[in-house]
Amino acid sequence: MYCGNLAELALERKDWLAAETLAREALPLAVAVHRQQLIANNNHRLAFALVRQGQAAEALLHARCAVDTYTRLRSPDLTMAKPSSGMLVAARAKARHDFPATFLVPAPAAGGL
Repeated sequence: MYCGNLAELALERKDWLAAETLAREALPLAVAVHRQQLIANNNHRLAFALVRQGQAAEALLHARCAVDTYTRLRSPDLTMAKPSSGMLVAARAKARHDFPATFLVPAPAAGGL
């Protein structure tokens, strides 16, 4: 849990590499204790950090995992994960030059990632 909270702080500081490292560390810990909400949160954090580093393909896998888990849990966090997932799809398409370079889906408002 602490690694996930630290990853969240790193995201707020826009320290994408630290956020990635901490989210990667937190994810197997959440899996080990079978906490689905924590698994989803850490997948979401990891996806966000990865896309900010230009790693959209891997980020999309983690974003989908987060959205799937939030959906299964009927979590209110789904509302913050869906815009991030949209941003990842846009970033992946941008990497393939499928749309103008100026297009980018904005990050969620304060309180989300």
